[in-house]
Amino acid sequence: MAKDISFEWYMPIDRVIRDVGVNKNLMEFAAREWHRLYYPFVPYRAGQLARQVNFFASDSVGVIDHTVGYANKQYNGVGFNFNRTVHPLASAFWDRAAMAAGKGAALAKSMQAFVSRGGK
Repeated sequence: MAKDISFEWYMPIDRVIRDVGVNKNLMEFAAREWHRLYYPFVPYRAGQLARQVNFFASDSVGVIDHTVGYANKQYNGVGFNFNRTVHPLASAFWDRAAMAAGKGAALAKSMQAFVSRGGK
């Protein structure tokens, strides 16, 4: 399941492209970093949902794909009571919960640091 992310640029896009290269590197970094930041909000019993992910990137999009078959139902909270023993912040719509907790600002800061490091 892919979720779109949004953020504000603190550098002109032409400079990002020049300094980092094709945006694919930045978008893959953003997807991996966003997963790291929202990970505590993902329901976790045995860990498959939280850990079994694939990352894809193009020049303009980063994608996080939770690969377990029940990911969509968990994300939408259909008929689930979340066990919060391992992840006390677990919820449906875990990306939205992470944004509400201020993780979007942390993502923007990490992305800015990535760009400032020249894409490393």
